[in-house]
Amino acid sequence: MSFTTNDKTIKSVIFDGFSIDNLKVVPKEIKLPGQGELGIRVKALALNRADLLFISGIYGQVPLPAGLGFEASGVVEHVGEGVTKFKVGDLVSVGPNVSITKYPLSSEYILVDQDSLIKNPDGVSHNDMAANWIAYLTSYYGLLEAGNLKKGDTVLITAASSSVSIAAIHLSKYWGAKVIAVGRSNKKRQLALDNGADYYIASQEEDLVAKVNEYTDNKGVQVIYDSVGGAQFSSFGAIASPGAKIVIYGGLDQSTTPIPVVNVIFKSIQIIGFTLHLYLSPQHNEKRIQVTQELSNLFSSKKFKSLVGKVYQGIDSYIPAIQFLEKADLEGKIIIELSQ
Repeated sequence: MSFTTNDKTIKSVIFDGFSIDNLKVVPKEIKLPGQGELGIRVKALALNRADLLFISGIYGQVPLPAGLGFEASGVVEHVGEGVTKFKVGDLVSVGPNVSITKYPLSSEYILVDQDSLIKNPDGVSHNDMAANWIAYLTSYYGLLEAGNLKKGDTVLITAASSSVSIAAIHLSKYWGAKVIAVGRSNKKRQLALDNGADYYIASQEEDLVAKVNEYTDNKGVQVIYDSVGGAQFSSFGAIASPGAKIVIYGGLDQSTTPIPVVNVIFKSIQIIGFTLHLYLSPQHNEKRIQVTQELSNLFSSKKFKSLVGKVYQGIDSYIPAIQFLEKADLEGKIIIELSQ
């Protein structure tokens, strides 16, 4: 193995305390891959709210200093012993089954084990592939496996402008469901409609229950896909159809989440907590490979609009980018583009 560039030092993002105030961009010497590993020259990074949770220690108190980062796309630059699936020059992205404590991704050059890499589909940019996997896999498993969404169902999707929700809109429409997207204000209405939602409800400006009843002829929705929780959750009992499933995979509203007990009982509503992590364990590998191939085919067919929102340039923009993530009302996925 030999270096394809003259530089042997790159920049990486680390944190040495459990706060974004402790983030640093530091020089780092490139390490060659070991057994079963590949060295990737990163072309795009994606930021997730999970990065904020990781930095804050909510995902566990990792030894410091530590790297971070859940999503990246780039070019194979070095191949370790025992690698059979990839070669130098392949365009690849990192799947969410990667161990970020062992293989942090927020760097100009990364090491990754071959089982966590996915070949990028033809004609899809690094920015898009850095943005896609967590959003689409979360919504694929959350809607199909947890929510049992079927053709002809109506699904209500909250936090309509997040990348996961946009992916959920895309997939729901592809599978033949009707989509009611929900955001706090009318600011996100056009974004949701442009991405395929049939209806949009501004929950702080409109009556959620009345609007859902209007859009469903008082039949309610079969699936509620929620990343918010909080006070709004109490209205879900009224809008759920008998036997409906409420899939909750996030808690953006950190206030108390009241459960509509009477509706849950008399409508036989199921409330299902969901995490993608459950489907990334080794016993699910065969299914995960099948799903990633199915999604790759959809990406290359250009059936879906891009999830990419705000784009920053260069690894040195990581800290302002994550500060924006912490404070902003997002539209799509934040990307850091590396033009190295």
